[in-house]
Amino acid sequence: MTVPSKKNDRLRIDTLKYLALSLYQSLRTRDLLSSPFFAGALLFVAAAACYGLMTTKLGFYWDSWPMNWIAQTRGGQGLAQYFSTNRPVWGLLYQITTPILGSTPLPWQLFALVWRWLAALAFWQLLRLVWPRRPEVALWAGLLFIVYPGFQQQSIGLLYSHFYIVMTAFTLSMACSVWAIERPRRRGLWLALGLALSTTNLLMMEYFFLLELIRPLVIWIATSRQEGSFKTHLRRVLAAWAPYLVLFIAAVVWRAFLFPYTTNNYQLKTLDQLSTQPVNTLLALVLRALNEIWITTGGAWIHALNPAQYLALGKAVLVRYGAVVLVLAGALLLLGTSLKQKHTEPRKEKLSLTFQMLLLSAVGLALAGWPFWLTNVPFRLEFAYDRFTLPFIFGSCTLAATLILLLPWKPLRWLAIAALVALGSLYQIKSDLAFRQDWANQQRFFWQLRWRVPELSPGTVIIANENKVTAFSTDNSLTAPINWIYDPHNSSQTIHYLMIYPTIRVYEGSALKLVPNWPVSEDLLVGTFQGSTSRSITVFYDGSTCLRVVDPIIDRYNPIIPDILRQTALFSDASLILPPANGLEPQPPLPDILGQPPQDSWCQTYERGEFLRQSAQWYDIINLWEANQDQYRQATFAGEASPFIEAYARTGQWQPAAQMTANEPKSRAVFCSLWHNLDQTTQPSDGKSQAVQATMDTLKCSEYGLEPGSP
Repeated sequence: MTVPSKKNDRLRIDTLKYLALSLYQSLRTRDLLSSPFFAGALLFVAAAACYGLMTTKLGFYWDSWPMNWIAQTRGGQGLAQYFSTNRPVWGLLYQITTPILGSTPLPWQLFALVWRWLAALAFWQLLRLVWPRRPEVALWAGLLFIVYPGFQQQSIGLLYSHFYIVMTAFTLSMACSVWAIERPRRRGLWLALGLALSTTNLLMMEYFFLLELIRPLVIWIATSRQEGSFKTHLRRVLAAWAPYLVLFIAAVVWRAFLFPYTTNNYQLKTLDQLSTQPVNTLLALVLRALNEIWITTGGAWIHALNPAQYLALGKAVLVRYGAVVLVLAGALLLLGTSLKQKHTEPRKEKLSLTFQMLLLSAVGLALAGWPFWLTNVPFRLEFAYDRFTLPFIFGSCTLAATLILLLPWKPLRWLAIAALVALGSLYQIKSDLAFRQDWANQQRFFWQLRWRVPELSPGTVIIANENKVTAFSTDNSLTAPINWIYDPHNSSQTIHYLMIYPTIRVYEGSALKLVPNWPVSEDLLVGTFQGSTSRSITVFYDGSTCLRVVDPIIDRYNPIIPDILRQTALFSDASLILPPANGLEPQPPLPDILGQPPQDSWCQTYERGEFLRQSAQWYDIINLWEANQDQYRQATFAGEASPFIEAYARTGQWQPAAQMTANEPKSRAVFCSLWHNLDQTTQPSDGKSQAVQATMDTLKCSEYGLEPGSP
């Protein structure tokens, strides 16, 4: 074996130095900032660093569930029906994409990442066209678009990928207006393409509708480089804008007068208030607009700056993903300070460009919020209200890039953009981690539900606790996978299952009341559910303990169960839970989507035991316990031993039942209720009376008003 000589080592080092120096010199002599290939590559690297690290660990959330369920069970006709009263033209996109990308999460996560990147690239292209002598501003704005911390729902890929398609269409339509001015020989082509893309934006959704009104300002800035008087300039702007103005007016007429469902989901409450209290309403509107413009600009970045939210991730996670962010920011800083800037301008021209940038930012921000200000919808930097920041991205990122440009020293500017990209990237990764954990939580929920409820009688309402099953889905959202699991072949107008969170569905004036035999009706756009509160089961799931079908007797004092679920359990009906259709093990719930079940899971043993208790299969429960009792060490709630304790007691084995009963604070109420019920419902015996008395005394069940022999 030959040992490399010091001469060879020195040669390798010199070669690496030469390559590094050559790369550095090439960066200084080439105008990479103006290269679409360079910009596209850099923006893609930033997008991949933010959103590509966890794509295989993310799933479906919120509105992605019903859209996916409808697409796979009802096809294009179902999607058309679903969107018929809410953005019907936008729904056409889903009819194209869902058959191609299918029902599993990974393609949708990649699709959303690609479209976030394309939307940022289109935004870069527009600013590059508007201010060709300031390519760094376009690149900075594009990078900030990628990492913008005001919007944290990138992981809801199936839904927001289609938002990005509309955003891209809007931005490219603006770019087409500029191309039509700069390339007059093909003006007709760019005009036709621009009108088509603008139509896409105006008809598909309302988020970016009023941003169309920044077009004359974009055209004005683009034509300001041409010679001519003010009047000549104005005529050019009006001539270029006129076709788009006609299109905009036509879209307004369609939305206001021809489309019958314009205010189906959101009422124009602000206009009603203006007619009755004009001064107060106008003042409140101005203050709200200023506040929310601040939230979407400086407020979003300040919100992302809070260190506590990162420390909560834990040291290992923070180091792992923080390293990726630091590498990205460091590379950006090194790259930026190495690039040679070719474009300089006199002070007067620089001031003019800065004014244009600030003006475009201000107008974009002022127009972005009107769809939400007129409907008076909530606006917060949290799920799910942060989606309303999407129209503000254009103005916010342009403003931030402009402010960075005003910094007096080039390295300081690149340091600022590197710091913001690092902050935004880490914040988005933190959000991705929350969605990843939520998906794992959803998977466990559906598997445990299937184990506990192998089949379910049609017409059943599942009453559950809010924000514990999943933080990023509502009860209406989860109604979709519930129907998909228990009724996979139904494509009729009758929906057989409904999930509700009573904490949000029962309020003053609501149609739903938490009393027995109260009718429950819900229009899900593709069908209607009709049921009753007495045809329901109540489930509790908090992500740390196993899913429970709440028992009105055993759980009546259970401290981990919310009061409202103990109330609904009083009229729930466990007989609606049916055995597996094939008589064997329950079928996996959506295996292609939810994956494989956890191995050696205590919760599987517990759910199986609870299901067997429902049909009093006591010896089967004992066999299940004896085969899997080592898994009980995984339990975080000792009360989950209750079906096995009851099985031993009801087969006359009182001593093992007493030994399995833990005197643990959280579980005392469950065990007291269990033993009191056993005392009332089993035959007297010497072993029973001794075990019941000793166990209930040890648990101090008298604190709950439960005594041996008491009713």
